[in-house]
Amino acid sequence: MILDYNRTAAYACPFCSMISQHTVSIFDFSGGASLSLNCAGRGCGEHCASIIPRGKKYRIDAECPVCMETHSFYIPKEKLWTNSVLTLKCPESGIGIFFMGKPSAVNDKLREHINIYNELFDEYYGEDDEDLPDDDFDEDEIILHGIAERLEMMIHLGSVKCSCGSTNVAMNIRNGFVTAECRDCGKHLSIPADEHTLMQLMNIKTFVIK
Repeated sequence: MILDYNRTAAYACPFCSMISQHTVSIFDFSGGASLSLNCAGRGCGEHCASIIPRGKKYRIDAECPVCMETHSFYIPKEKLWTNSVLTLKCPESGIGIFFMGKPSAVNDKLREHINIYNELFDEYYGEDDEDLPDDDFDEDEIILHGIAERLEMMIHLGSVKCSCGSTNVAMNIRNGFVTAECRDCGKHLSIPADEHTLMQLMNIKTFVIK
């Protein structure tokens, strides 16, 4: 039997939330070399995972978009190259954060991953949530205020900065958009009020005004 020593690795960037896919070959590890996997998002490129040979195993270090920690997994080499798909999960939440296997199987797992995040979003804004705004608010307003609150918290923590280097940032709500503006150079960025944007903000560590 001829084994296919090419696999697809997929992972979510904890900085911009984009899901990236990378083709991994057994030859990437020739001579004991390690493989670094970065975000494929335009303008991001942050480090997301590493695959490191360790004797008869690989150590996979994955940056977690759920709890923002780095999780390490030890996978037997044979298992990595023969299993249809491997799903590595955040030990705190049980949510898949790194997938590796045959492309079709990885894509199936990614669809499950996206559905889980949608379910978490629905749960976060469930009817029993005491933090929901009054009943007079429509869904768009709920999302808009959720984005504003998250961005305001990040500004308070110094996690929002301008490309000029300043962290002196103000937040405003204008015409259905949340706007982050640098008080020093005047550069600003308007953020659309939609579910995708809110999920991105909930899962990133820093935000840059470009």
